Amino acid sequence: MRVLRQFNKRSNNLGISPSVAAAESSLSARYLYPYHVLLSSNLSDNGLICSNNNSSAFKQRRLLHRATHSSSICHAPLLSKLHLSKERYFHTNDSTDKQSHVQKNASSNNATHNDNQKKKKNKHPSLAGPITSIQQAQTAMQHLLDQLDELPTLSPPTVLMLRDGGPRWSLTEQELRQATLQQTHYLFDAICQAVKQGHLKPSQKHAEELSRLVECVLYNYSCCCSGQSESRNVKQATFPLSNKCQQVLNVLNKEWNLDIQNNHYQHAISVANQEGNYKLASSLFERQIDPNAGNTPVPVAIDNPQGLYAIAMLHAPSDPSASSTAAEHVMDAVQRLIMVSPHDQTAYVLAAGNALGYAGRWQDHVEYWKSSFLSKQWGTPLIAAVMQACWLCQKPDEAWNVLEESNLLVIQSQSSPSVVATTTPGFGGEWQYGGERDLMDPLVRDMAMKVVNSFQPPNNNQEDDAASNFPSVSQVALDLYRQIQQEGTSISLEALTGVVQACERDGEWQEALSIVWDVLENKKEARHFWIVSGNHLLIEDRDRMSIASLYDTQQLHRDMGGLLASVMRSCNVSSNFGISLFLLSLLQNRMSLSSKNGGDADPSNSRTTALLAQIRDPDEVLAASMVSLCGLRCYKDAMELFQSYGDASDNLSANRIYEYAKANDTRFGTLVLGNPWASAQRHIWALTQLVDTLKGRTNLHEEQRLHVIHTLAACMNSCINAHQPELALQLIRWIDGELFQYAMSNSNFSLGTGLLTDALAAEYIIALRWANDVPGAISMFEECLAKHQSDLSEWKMTVSAGLMAMVAGGRGDDAVKFFEALDEEALCTKCYTTIGRYLSEKSDWKEVINLYRDATARGFSSEDLSFMAMKAVTSTRIENRLRILRAIVAECASDVGVDPQSWVTNRYWHIKRELGFDYARLLMWWNDPERATLDELILAIKEFDKEVSSELRPKNDVLRAIVKGASLLDALHLESVDGYERVPKSVPQWTSLLENVLTTIQDSPIHCDPNFIDSVVQAYKNLGCSRECISYIQGIISSDFVRLRKSTLQEVLEAARMEQEMELSKDIEMLLNTSY
Repeated sequence: MRVLRQFNKRSNNLGISPSVAAAESSLSARYLYPYHVLLSSNLSDNGLICSNNNSSAFKQRRLLHRATHSSSICHAPLLSKLHLSKERYFHTNDSTDKQSHVQKNASSNNATHNDNQKKKKNKHPSLAGPITSIQQAQTAMQHLLDQLDELPTLSPPTVLMLRDGGPRWSLTEQELRQATLQQTHYLFDAICQAVKQGHLKPSQKHAEELSRLVECVLYNYSCCCSGQSESRNVKQATFPLSNKCQQVLNVLNKEWNLDIQNNHYQHAISVANQEGNYKLASSLFERQIDPNAGNTPVPVAIDNPQGLYAIAMLHAPSDPSASSTAAEHVMDAVQRLIMVSPHDQTAYVLAAGNALGYAGRWQDHVEYWKSSFLSKQWGTPLIAAVMQACWLCQKPDEAWNVLEESNLLVIQSQSSPSVVATTTPGFGGEWQYGGERDLMDPLVRDMAMKVVNSFQPPNNNQEDDAASNFPSVSQVALDLYRQIQQEGTSISLEALTGVVQACERDGEWQEALSIVWDVLENKKEARHFWIVSGNHLLIEDRDRMSIASLYDTQQLHRDMGGLLASVMRSCNVSSNFGISLFLLSLLQNRMSLSSKNGGDADPSNSRTTALLAQIRDPDEVLAASMVSLCGLRCYKDAMELFQSYGDASDNLSANRIYEYAKANDTRFGTLVLGNPWASAQRHIWALTQLVDTLKGRTNLHEEQRLHVIHTLAACMNSCINAHQPELALQLIRWIDGELFQYAMSNSNFSLGTGLLTDALAAEYIIALRWANDVPGAISMFEECLAKHQSDLSEWKMTVSAGLMAMVAGGRGDDAVKFFEALDEEALCTKCYTTIGRYLSEKSDWKEVINLYRDATARGFSSEDLSFMAMKAVTSTRIENRLRILRAIVAECASDVGVDPQSWVTNRYWHIKRELGFDYARLLMWWNDPERATLDELILAIKEFDKEVSSELRPKNDVLRAIVKGASLLDALHLESVDGYERVPKSVPQWTSLLENVLTTIQDSPIHCDPNFIDSVVQAYKNLGCSRECISYIQGIISSDFVRLRKSTLQEVLEAARMEQEMELSKDIEMLLNTSY
């Protein structure tokens, strides 16, 4: 029964209908065993397999197990990967087998050594002599099957691979296949000779064994006949292998008088298709499906219809656009299949759609659907098959037209509860899915979701009012998706991708994100079985889905490239670059692509490169990832990702993004220290590692739970600092789903409603505010207040975040009243700063001063609030303003433990921006207004030299002050002033200083600032250095993405004419037409 269950599972995986499987099982139970099933039995002396202590005649006859189900019914590799467990296809009675059974535990190491030595000695074993027993033939065949198992790509080509030109094998692999092919020829000839000599008797006890051996021969042919090697030096067979298959079938049927089984036909058809001998393949298939031959139902896999594909290709004209009768011949074959197995009518019709689609004959299928009198009889499966043929031929518009012409789907106005309605006119009650008129056939709906982007809503600019109320493409797609969720049916990955792409088209990034969350989330109660492969054309109720319908999780993740890329693009358009990269990171974790590198930081580029090597549509994911990195100003990371991928030369999008990243890295640079996204990425990596450690635990200790929450709060804070608040909110959902929704199933805790810590609640409110959900932030704040009125002193960060949300929501006066009502224990420095900023925006300077005095008295003063108070002092007519300013400076200096003069000097440029030059110079004790400019210039030169010697980037204010000083050389009268030796006094000295400044800022964003460029040009002009000005501007013009002011170009044009630089003059005259 164990083997029978494995066969049933394999049959479902391969697309074999239950009736076909039952029919074959009723013929011969011994044919139900796949090759790789190992029976726990020993060989008796007479060569029959005997189960341990079991003399059942049924089990004694199991010498050979079925090699495989035919290539025409197998979408997955023909031989499963059970060979990894070192199981054998056949048992033989040679000494090595007996010894391995008797002394398995005692001498396993010696047996392994002997096997290795045997492989080294005879890598491609051949027959040592003529065959005299069935066991000898089985042993030789076993060696050949073992050789095939060692190949990396074992499966015979499917129709999809045939359409794409077949598999490409390496030179070594091609040589191994050719060697196996030759040995198979020798083995079959030896078997035939043994039959002629009477050692093997097909009419007596060896009939079943010989039939299965012939199946193995044909299977080997199907695995070895095709492939485009990397070298043409490989010797190819001069005799067509398809003709050899025909000879083998003739021997089986005419000479040995044994029936040709479905598997024999299917392997031979696969060989003929691989060699392009569609006439022979069609002929074999016609014999196989002949209803008058009395054969069993023919298993035809929906996703790999080799026989129907051969018929389609045989009748397809050389001109793809020319009409043909391919659809008629294919559907005629389908009718004959249905005559034998009416129960499998739907599967056969759908297989015809795949066959015609792979053959490129979608037009013929559409015409057949429109003209055939059988269209109504076959109903919605034929419509789905026609749409599939259009889809495979990359004609989604035609598929949508078929759907609209069938009247199975009607788009309604947005005022309707559902924008998608279904009808079934012309099909009768028997074709109404589920017996209800308001339900749509799940397969047709799945096809509709694949091609939904071909739907064109009416022009909203029309005068018709109905057009303006018509749903968008994404609304139609999402409505179909919700119907699937409500009905609980499965959905194909291609349909999911279609819905996501519709959301991308309409800018509905949140809806697209929710869909990919449904796919990536891994909850205990969630079933990922609802996602299936679109080529199977099998949509079922989730609760009734068989094991065969499962989409392998790893394969699902590998096939998600197109869906993921679409969601990433949607997030990028909405500036949610962090979510885009986080989704990529989640997929990496699902595929277990952990980095082999050590360290605390996440080596994202290495992991992303590994991911791109394994998924479908890697070019789209690469481009979307590079856009995300550029959006976060990580230009170097984007360039390194492009370079590490190594196979992006043909990716035009990625190449353009690379050039953009390169130009912007030159213009703005990539922050190495203090990059907010780099910090966020490290926190996300730490959070991911923590979740992986705790995931799956049924109970979390309080310490573990708090550790997760504190890590999450720090991660959210770093994301907000990187201007990715939406990512911070998505992290809450992710943690809630990964850990707390089942790890804390016995409590009412949920991160979305009951936040446990002050830090996490505050970050949640801040993230909502920055995500433009101010009402949500205020609501969350009010909820926290309601729960913690008695202990607000422990929720200071939440109170501060709530005050900021109220101010941002236009409730600043309410925030002030709430602030005034708070006890001192619930206040903090940020609360005072928030209220002070609001009062400053209102220009309520008196209240700002009072607030500063109150904060100072209570110990909640801050530098930001101090600057607000200084601004308030300078903005009012209060007496002794300078004395008050000096008092505030003294308090600030005292708080940080420095003297007032040092405090002012270190913050001079900030004070100048906030209070103006006059108050800044007075606080610096530059009381002489005529010499204050020189004092500022000497300060700028000192800071510049200090920062350059420390290998730090000078402040922009310092650079601007130096360049301005060069423009004021004549006005400074340096020759009559003493005490300013560090200030250049001659033109050569100023020129040298300017060159030093310009060299220092090559990698600084100010290098491309139009205002700074204009000030440099003015400085050179006032110094009379036209030649230096021309050299400087030539370097600027050669850079990409640098804009110049029109006045700047005019000044340079004048200098160029003065120096008689005619070519530069012409270039500048051309630029003047495009500058601003």
